[in-house]
Amino acid sequence: MLAAKRAGSEPLDPVDPDQAKNNPTFPKTLAQHTDFVYIGKGVGNDSDSSIVILYERPRPGIRDGMNLAYEDGHVEFTRWSQLPEAFKATNDYRQAHNLPPVDVNAILKAVNAPNAAPAPAAP
Repeated sequence: MLAAKRAGSEPLDPVDPDQAKNNPTFPKTLAQHTDFVYIGKGVGNDSDSSIVILYERPRPGIRDGMNLAYEDGHVEFTRWSQLPEAFKATNDYRQAHNLPPVDVNAILKAVNAPNAAPAPAAP
């Protein structure tokens, strides 16, 4: 479980794995205390390092961009205007492996991105 300091989510108290396994509402409870979405299932260490495996859960109030974790272990802060390009290789990979793409437009809508600060101009 991952909680982001800037999200203000309360971490989930420790849970007995057997109780969680037998509790049909546990996934919903866990989602309420997790600030990231993991999409790396099936991605191997031979994958392209531009494949996103984890991203911040979109929520109102994040104004500038989101953190993305990549297959090779690095994390980047990505501005809203750069999000479609950041997910391009990931969505190509997911499509090639019969996995649903990440809906970048839904993410941008969830965070009200048109009101977000624009990315700074390139030097």
